[in-house]
Amino acid sequence: MKHVFNRRDFMKVSGGAVAVLTLSRCSVGGGTAPAMGQFSGGNIADYALGDVMRFDAGPFFVGYDDNGLYAMSAVCTHAGCTVNPGAVSLNCPCHGTTFDLNGDVTGGPAPRALDHYAVTIDDIGDITVDTEQVVSSSTRTPVT
Repeated sequence: MKHVFNRRDFMKVSGGAVAVLTLSRCSVGGGTAPAMGQFSGGNIADYALGDVMRFDAGPFFVGYDDNGLYAMSAVCTHAGCTVNPGAVSLNCPCHGTTFDLNGDVTGGPAPRALDHYAVTIDDIGDITVDTEQVVSSSTRTPVT
């Protein structure tokens, strides 16, 4: 018996293909939505001026420059892959986007800079990053 490939069969096959492609696109490079909430960024005693450290809890980076502490997402704005720290840049392993140490795009397909988050430092120097509160990329928390 010969099977005729009709419109209903086409819709079943093409719908399944779309689902597979969509799911595989979401998992490129482990791309997932960042966790939301408040997370520890360590203690200020662990930082030296110029440091940028990645924390997987968010995932996010905490940086320390002349103006203070700042935090930014470690999720690439292109396909949701986790960005890795480098000596002078942040690098997305999936499609080659590079960001400067403030999260601005310096090359590759990412359409925009990394989101920055609110940072607080308590009386004993413990750092909290609030990934639910997006702030300007120029926002810094002074280190006293």
